[in-house]
Amino acid sequence: MFTPRKITKPDAEMDALWRQLNSYAVRYHLSGPDRERLVEHTFVELTNEPDSLIEKPVEQAIAETMYRVFMSGKST
Repeated sequence: MFTPRKITKPDAEMDALWRQLNSYAVRYHLSGPDRERLVEHTFVELTNEPDSLIEKPVEQAIAETMYRVFMSGKST
């Protein structure tokens, strides 16, 4: 079972990405730890698939990846 570690956000770019991921996670009506897990798992998936960020707009890649993570149940 995958257990995400707490990911640190070292600079302004990471803060901006984190805010964007959080704003997308709100759409799933999650709060607290569930929303944090969804954001963290989405971040991990995006970093594991960097080509998805090149092939399509960033917003689309984030939305599709977060949907896939949510539907897989990794955020619960």
